[in-house]
Amino acid sequence: MDPLKPTKHNDKVDFRIRVDCNGNKTVEIRQQRFNDDHRGRDDLLGKTKFWESFDRRDDSVTLHSYQWSRGLDDVYQLVSFRVRSGNSDNWSDWTRWEMSDVARIH
Repeated sequence: MDPLKPTKHNDKVDFRIRVDCNGNKTVEIRQQRFNDDHRGRDDLLGKTKFWESFDRRDDSVTLHSYQWSRGLDDVYQLVSFRVRSGNSDNWSDWTRWEMSDVARIH
């Protein structure tokens, strides 16, 4: 799991997450998107949850979450995930939050 540095596309910011998986698993991903206000408390822009299922092959996918860029300066995301093997009802614990690099949006 890799929270990638956000990129600007036209009037939106693309908060991308790269997911690599080895085998028959389902991944649940929590994403929080922020505007870094440099005065102490960052502004939460939004939250998204993703579920991705992978078959028996090793595979990878890039997930996209878009946010309007108006009024934004520096943005980043936090990502956490948990995994379930096969059709089991047993999920792993949530990972610690991982932060992407901060992107300057103009």
